[in-house]
Amino acid sequence: MQSNEEIFAAVQEEHDLDNSEHTRPQSPEPQIPRPSKKEMCSLISRALRYLEDAVDADSNKLSDALEDYQQKLMNGLHFDGYQAVIQDYFKPATIKLAPKPPVASTLALTLSSEFTHP
Repeated sequence: MQSNEEIFAAVQEEHDLDNSEHTRPQSPEPQIPRPSKKEMCSLISRALRYLEDAVDADSNKLSDALEDYQQKLMNGLHFDGYQAVIQDYFKPATIKLAPKPPVASTLALTLSSEFTHP
């Protein structure tokens, strides 16, 4: 015969085992990649085409909200973007010049020519 404490401990252990089986971490679901602003504008356009024939109040509210959000995304695309410059497409060429040979001083040539002619 078991005491109350032993029965309680056995039931508690069984309860803990049951809970641990249910709380095992499941395999994580794959993360859905976040769409770009351009992709979001495209998705919103598709949703708006779906909602354009709807005449109920909820559809109109959703359409208005989607149009406002689409406009915000478009402004971000056009005004927060990076303006490309020609150097983004063509890397400037670097030309290595050969060192110039030393040039004789014109003064030295003049002096030497004066002394060679009598």
